[in-house]
Amino acid sequence: MRVAVVDAQATRALRMRLLRPNLPPDSPASAVGDGPTSVHLAALDESGRVIGAAVLLPNAFPAAPERDGAFQLRGMAVDPGLQRGGVGSAVLRHCMTEALARGGRLLWCNARTTAVPFYAHHGLRTSGPEFVAADTGIAHYLMWVELPADPASSVQ
Repeated sequence: MRVAVVDAQATRALRMRLLRPNLPPDSPASAVGDGPTSVHLAALDESGRVIGAAVLLPNAFPAAPERDGAFQLRGMAVDPGLQRGGVGSAVLRHCMTEALARGGRLLWCNARTTAVPFYAHHGLRTSGPEFVAADTGIAHYLMWVELPADPASSVQ
């Protein structure tokens, strides 16, 4: 497996299938994070098939909008048959490295409540109470982490 920066289209099918299964593939939600400053990352198996994905965006941290260098993690998804096998950790580590390379100092996300243990395992902590996302109706927590100088040292 390798993780690489890819074109937005490369990860769209996986992200929509896992994160927005009730929406058609051409839904406006499929274009979330397709702006000029977004970075799309994919975990690719040996055949080049996308098995994990995430979108990284320079975006103010809602709990501290005055902070410089904040990057939002969105659309994190791993093929269900490969979850708990290190794919998500590799994608998250690569996201941290990419954010650092682009001047990032803080990484944050709106984590589905079911994913909070994964992010907490990798050093992210919650900020504020659980909330329900208006666009999905799914419970989330705002989570964040100061970016370490060496993401490999903090992400398992």
